[in-house]
Amino acid sequence: MTDQEPQPEPDQSPSAGDHLPGQLLRGILMGCADSVPGISGGTIALVLGIYQRLVLAISHFDGQFLRLLARRAWRQAAAHIDLRFLGSLLLGVLIGLFLMMTLAHRLLEDETTRPFTLATFLGMMLSCTWLVARPLWPRNGRQWVTLGSVALLAGLLGWTITTLPTSNLSPTLVHLFFAGMVGICAMILPGISGAMILYILGVYLYMTGIPAEILAGRQVGLHVMEVAVFAAGCLTGLIVFSRLLRYLLAHFHSITMTFLCGAMIGSMRALWPFQHSSPATGSEAGSEAIEYQLFFPSQIDLQSLGILLAVGLGMLAVLLSRLLAGAQKKTRPENPPG
Repeated sequence: MTDQEPQPEPDQSPSAGDHLPGQLLRGILMGCADSVPGISGGTIALVLGIYQRLVLAISHFDGQFLRLLARRAWRQAAAHIDLRFLGSLLLGVLIGLFLMMTLAHRLLEDETTRPFTLATFLGMMLSCTWLVARPLWPRNGRQWVTLGSVALLAGLLGWTITTLPTSNLSPTLVHLFFAGMVGICAMILPGISGAMILYILGVYLYMTGIPAEILAGRQVGLHVMEVAVFAAGCLTGLIVFSRLLRYLLAHFHSITMTFLCGAMIGSMRALWPFQHSSPATGSEAGSEAIEYQLFFPSQIDLQSLGILLAVGLGMLAVLLSRLLAGAQKKTRPENPPG
């Protein structure tokens, strides 16, 4: 099924949301989400209403942009890539990543806080999925078959990805570059967690430990080089992949969004908060590798109630942010320009 008309590109005028503090806050939320396995910064961008504008801006790093730079038409080049929007958003993403990476690393490693952390993230993902799926509800039998098949396929794919075994490699620079390329593609997709992909590739725990290593003054030069190589891989993947994504959203919007929504549902397995931990199969004595087996609680005790409460709070946080964003959007036209 193909959408009959291409989707209109988002408005890039100042009235479309160029307020710097607002974009900075959105970037911080995206950075926090991208640093956590199971949550996608693209999902946050979608819920906050800036996703298509983000994809469009990134896809404009093209030949026209290079020609404008060659002519030293700095202002036109900046407008072409929506630099004000991208710059403030990127700054927020970097802040969010720095603030959340070490915290997420510690919360997920601690057996006491891990289930409540996962439960909160699961609640957030449930609300995000509902918000994304609501406009995609099929209207006839043909759409039920087509969109339902796409959602099922994507859900199975998302579920399968979360079941893949992880590794504990000490990544080389080449490994980091290609991990960055793959990870950033997932990060800008709603429903596919870039952090989870990095975890599967064996670089997540290593990369989230770098901020603490740098602050402690250990191997600063090496870690700075590793971050630079990883960032170069991210930039490469972002520029290349965003053009394909822009095309899919313009010409196959319903199918693309349904696929992403299905992937969100399937990937929720990674956020199931009821887990038993055990040493990883085949790990050597003294190794820190851990495997987690999912289970369903046989009875509702105090801890289970706390986990369910954390799920509810995560759902509420996303829904309230969406309501606030909608209220702000409704009141904006009432304020005359100038």
